[in-house]
Amino acid sequence: MTIVDLGAPFTRRQALRAGAGGALSLYGLGTLAGCRVERTIDKPEGGVSVTPGIDGDLLIYNWSQYMDPALKKGFSEKYGVEVNEVNFDNLEAMVTKLRAGGQYDLIWPTPEYAFRLNQEGLLANFDRDDLKNAKGISPFYDTGWWDPEGKLSVPYTYYTTGIAWREDEVSGMTGSWNDLTNPDGEGRMFILDDFQEAIGEANLINGFDLNTPDPNELEISKETLLAQKDFARGISTASTQNLVNGTAAIHQAWNGDIVNVRNQVDNPEIFKYETCIEGVPVGSDLDYAEQATLIQAFEGRREM
Repeated sequence: MTIVDLGAPFTRRQALRAGAGGALSLYGLGTLAGCRVERTIDKPEGGVSVTPGIDGDLLIYNWSQYMDPALKKGFSEKYGVEVNEVNFDNLEAMVTKLRAGGQYDLIWPTPEYAFRLNQEGLLANFDRDDLKNAKGISPFYDTGWWDPEGKLSVPYTYYTTGIAWREDEVSGMTGSWNDLTNPDGEGRMFILDDFQEAIGEANLINGFDLNTPDPNELEISKETLLAQKDFARGISTASTQNLVNGTAAIHQAWNGDIVNVRNQVDNPEIFKYETCIEGVPVGSDLDYAEQATLIQAFEGRREM
């Protein structure tokens, strides 16, 4: 994960392990996710490996409106399996359901959760050579600290975090994270329901490192977030729906959200998106799977 500050990229602190918003999908083994390992782990020596093969229908657990339905349909028709999808609104909700015993073939947690899943022995290994489209991926987004050997994950997309708004209702946007509290959006602004994204933008507003560990700086950013909370209507990752139905006038958002918005409205030109001068969080999504069938899914993979 990096921050791009208009020409001066710098690596995010590994202490918070790629925080602000990278999402991943995982090759899991009855996948569980969590903030820390709190039990004795019976991890198979050498791990578990999967190889390509058609071995049944697929169940994926994903952000809503995140995967092109045509990709699922094409995969289903090509391999003769059903591709079923369940959605989550935020990563904490996803973790809660997985801890309760939910099992999926493909899921989208962030890199730090992927790292811990692997530490718990819950991810399968695969041979990168089996993935036809895995060659040529930028190493900047591939084989990161969570998967240095590239045997657990493959980048799915990369994206930025910024601010989306309705130009017909909000004026005077300046390209700053301070635009979240533009007076035209009072009571109709949303912050992403992702604690790393929220803390990150507050840190950037105050001129701090995105992942600052300094308690004094974090206290200042906490006050920034509390002020934003009083100004906002809510906290949500349903950015697309909130903008389309008019609930939101301003929304902290991922760039893919504004694409989805513009594809659903009659007046796409009024929906704008900006990255901010204080720093632009850039994330990379990755893929992991339990069923060997999913290795072949990347034949049809494309960015939204």
